[in-house]
Amino acid sequence: MSDFLRYVLITRPYEESQDIAQEVAMQGFLPLIAPVLEIVPVPFVLPDDCQRLVFTSANAVRMAAASLQSRQQMLYCVGSHTAQIARACGWKTIKKAEGNMAALNRLLASEKPESGASFVHLSGADIAAPVKIAGKHVRRIVVYKAISSEKLDEAVWHILETGKMYAALFFSSRSAAAFVTLAERRGCTHTVMATKALCLADSMVKSISGLPWRSVQVAETPDRKSLLALL
Repeated sequence: MSDFLRYVLITRPYEESQDIAQEVAMQGFLPLIAPVLEIVPVPFVLPDDCQRLVFTSANAVRMAAASLQSRQQMLYCVGSHTAQIARACGWKTIKKAEGNMAALNRLLASEKPESGASFVHLSGADIAAPVKIAGKHVRRIVVYKAISSEKLDEAVWHILETGKMYAALFFSSRSAAAFVTLAERRGCTHTVMATKALCLADSMVKSISGLPWRSVQVAETPDRKSLLALL
């Protein structure tokens, strides 16, 4: 790898990017955190009898932890990272799927809740797909919304414009589309020609396909480890 191409753009919200930046640095790259979405909490009320919470994002876990006093609920998390954040926030009873919605739906379908108990999915306002289990009721409550950033730091554009951005990491279709919008607004879509676009899943490819990336690659499995293996 040329010393000239050492920067890796991390487009996740700042709090979510810290651990990723450390892992990127351990691989010998220079992490550059540039959130393209801002996470804003949405006030919510949890049903009094709710004891089974479903999470498909770490952001939802953080928003729930900030609002809920109890940590007695049974949690069902989409993957290891979300489960790790839930433990850090104080929950003890957690089950996790293998990092995708299909696996989470299978996990929930295998559960036998107590009579009258139901699942409550705490999520962002925009989700790729709802939690859906045949024969079981899943109530969804929005606990945050993601708002597109108005701009990125000038340092990000300078590194892109001078061809020093080795790769850009995309973790959702929404963040991928937000980056493209910012690049188009800036009038510098051509500056990604030296940059690899690394996507967590196939669903993100369409969002970034309009820019002339050096290459576009998708993680073998939709998790952080597989994504960073593409560097």
